[in-house]
Amino acid sequence: MTTQTDLSRSAALYERALKVLPGGVSRNAILRASHPTYVECGRGCRVTDLEGVTRIDFSNNMASLIHGHACPEIIHAVTEQMTRGTAFMMGTE
Repeated sequence: MTTQTDLSRSAALYERALKVLPGGVSRNAILRASHPTYVECGRGCRVTDLEGVTRIDFSNNMASLIHGHACPEIIHAVTEQMTRGTAFMMGTE
């Protein structure tokens, strides 16, 4: 049994993206029929799209995202570093 999902928010975002990104996306999602599905958020191994459908992210950013999405420890470490600055001409510790 297949469930039909309303993808109107993803379709609208795709139309907007077509104006500023080649093919409307920055990844191989252009290979999807009709238009790509856009993700609103992710947590751990799951992502939720603009239509509210949550699914397992089997690709994990093409296997480079082994820690999953929104890992609290990583968020803390990155946020702490951001308060010190992120783009210096000189070397950093």
